[in-house]
Amino acid sequence: LAFIRLPIRCRTMLNRVLQLCNRCRRSLSAAGGISWQLSAWTRASSHHAAITADVGKSPITFSTSKYANLADGAALVQSGNTSVLVTAVGEKRPRNGGDGLYLMVEYRERAAAMGRIPQNFFRRELRPTDNETLVSRLIDRSMRPLFPTGYPCATQIICNMLAVDKKHDPEVLSINGAAAALMLSDIPWNGPVAAIRIGLINDQFCINPSRSELGSSAMDVIVASTKDRIVMVEGVAQEISEQKLCEAVSLGFKEAQPIIDSLTELAHYRKHPTREVQLEVSTPELRETLRSLCWGHVNAILRDFSHKKASRDNALFAVLEEATLQLPTDYTETAPHLLSSTFWDICRECLRENILEHQIRCDGRGMYDLRPIQCDVDVFKPLHGSAVFKRGETQVFCSVTFDSPESAVKADLISILGGQRRRFMLHYEFPPFATNEIGRYLMPGRREIGHGQLAEKALQPLLLDGSMDDFPFTIRLSSQVTDSNGSSSMASVCGGSLALFDAGVPMKSAAAGVACGLIVKTKPDSDEIEKYQILADIMGMEDAIGNMDFKMAGTREGITSLQVDFKNIPGVPYHIFEEAVMTSRDARYKVLDIMDQCQSAPRPNLKENGPCYTTIDVPPEKRKRLVGTGGHRIKALVAETGADVQSVGDESMSVFAPTREIMDDVMEKIEAISAEPLMDTTSHGLEYGAIYPAKITEIRQYGMLVELAPGLICLLHNSLITNRPIKHPSELGLLVGDTISVKYLGLDPISKRHRISRKALLGEWN
Repeated sequence: LAFIRLPIRCRTMLNRVLQLCNRCRRSLSAAGGISWQLSAWTRASSHHAAITADVGKSPITFSTSKYANLADGAALVQSGNTSVLVTAVGEKRPRNGGDGLYLMVEYRERAAAMGRIPQNFFRRELRPTDNETLVSRLIDRSMRPLFPTGYPCATQIICNMLAVDKKHDPEVLSINGAAAALMLSDIPWNGPVAAIRIGLINDQFCINPSRSELGSSAMDVIVASTKDRIVMVEGVAQEISEQKLCEAVSLGFKEAQPIIDSLTELAHYRKHPTREVQLEVSTPELRETLRSLCWGHVNAILRDFSHKKASRDNALFAVLEEATLQLPTDYTETAPHLLSSTFWDICRECLRENILEHQIRCDGRGMYDLRPIQCDVDVFKPLHGSAVFKRGETQVFCSVTFDSPESAVKADLISILGGQRRRFMLHYEFPPFATNEIGRYLMPGRREIGHGQLAEKALQPLLLDGSMDDFPFTIRLSSQVTDSNGSSSMASVCGGSLALFDAGVPMKSAAAGVACGLIVKTKPDSDEIEKYQILADIMGMEDAIGNMDFKMAGTREGITSLQVDFKNIPGVPYHIFEEAVMTSRDARYKVLDIMDQCQSAPRPNLKENGPCYTTIDVPPEKRKRLVGTGGHRIKALVAETGADVQSVGDESMSVFAPTREIMDDVMEKIEAISAEPLMDTTSHGLEYGAIYPAKITEIRQYGMLVELAPGLICLLHNSLITNRPIKHPSELGLLVGDTISVKYLGLDPISKRHRISRKALLGEWN
């Protein structure tokens, strides 16, 4: 206490002594709590620290108070030569009239971090790329479950690349940096959370693999967890087993603990205590009053198995409207969004009770039963491949389109992750009419991009073992959701697999996906799970009111993609995750059995209306005649026929045609051009520098054609006719049939044309 009562100047000097002299620090530590008090005061006064967590091959360092000092929380995360600045800012005033958590996450890649300049017209970063959107969703789904229920203030997390090397990936650093920024801020948040990337190389797990190692990894899984729970999992794999996935998640959970300890220590350096915010939650009186008015009606609706999505929603909204009118006058000034959230909490409670206590789902299915499934292929004959997959009230229409290899998504030379050419792409579309709503139907949003990439990753490893070298076409798979009542992304996997089969794309096997859910009951005033139930093939209401969205896709051999989110709970223990994996596997097998009844293997050949691709041999001496000066002949051929002709090597060219008729037309024209006589490259006995008579055979705008020897026609350009500038040979009075003297200058080494000049025989022009 005597040390604490010293003046500030004396305490500052003493703190400097404690930092520089280890012997003095050890001697004061023997005095009991004195050293701890001074150390704590030092942390609170400096607000600066650099804490390192030993994870995998490269440690991760968290630094504070270097940049963005006006933000509520800012952290600089470094691993190797990769540095990411993450900031967290929260509004002080609540946003009234809203529902849900206002969390905005922006992850931006900077070309300057790679030492490059963006290669677009404006030479600066423009709208977020798909990869930036996907990483933003990763961060969002890792942070969102740990915010307090009813938190009304908007929060924004921004991740900026400062420097990026070719080894360390900034994605996982950004997730950990977002947790560090929130821990350093005064924003209410129940962290920390830490993220680990797991790879599988030569059947050995790799912690936070480098980019080169990811290229040879059979698994790429990111696990975000707290001290005792799994918060988020996302990954792609090459048909790994469920047991291997569970081992990877368990390893990621274990390896995340050093980061969590570092973030806990980092929280001691926050500038301000956690702010006091009035959470937007209903009062017990309002909850009980509303519960007494609508519980019976809600329970009857949720137990009426004849309801469909639209009728069930309409019935529940009617109950809400009627209950709102019957509320006592004491609640007339209650915010509408608070009444709505309280009502849906009651619906959640009723659904939870029906499932946990009575084993009753909304549509009467068992806990692990699937909704009715219907599927069909070759729906529209003009398409290269098509399929319709319907599960319950969720329906997707998938179509396959082939195009030339030049239609592939080009590699982004400035991409942080080193982009590659993509010859397979899946585009997911979710129009508003799929849920009987009105909305803007323009560019794809974050949800569409995320779901499309999840389905694409599920199918990519199955295409020719993940490579497209033996299949000459670029593939675009379009998945259009026509009706949605839950799990439309997994329906896109099933429908997309059937459409690829119908198109004749060589695939190892069919893939299917199922979304599973979770209903939990926690102990009063605690997050500890008292009782839970896993649901297979969840519908829309079970997804919205439930506590987990567990999407997993794969084949009978193993898993190809995975995405796990949690809602209204701060994650789950490992044993619940493991049980959900096995439940999803059993459901996936049932879906694959039904899909096999529709089509169990790819077509042996493409459809008759499918495109054609071939490679032709073009000797170097014929290439110039086929291509033409400046490529004019080949461009005219492409414009006339609609085909695509590209150079493959020095002696070959590739030809792509949308149909067989166009291919036949293109090949006929190419053969006609190739059959033209080649340019005469013999000297005809002409001597270099000799003067020969030449007869004018044709006069053109740019020069004259003259016969230098029998059967040898040469071009005499305007610039070589006379020693003064002319625009047309007629200015000199020359006519067809006239004979002029020219000097022979030999063969051009590149064009192999005979070079002649009349100008060389004339004197200089004055």
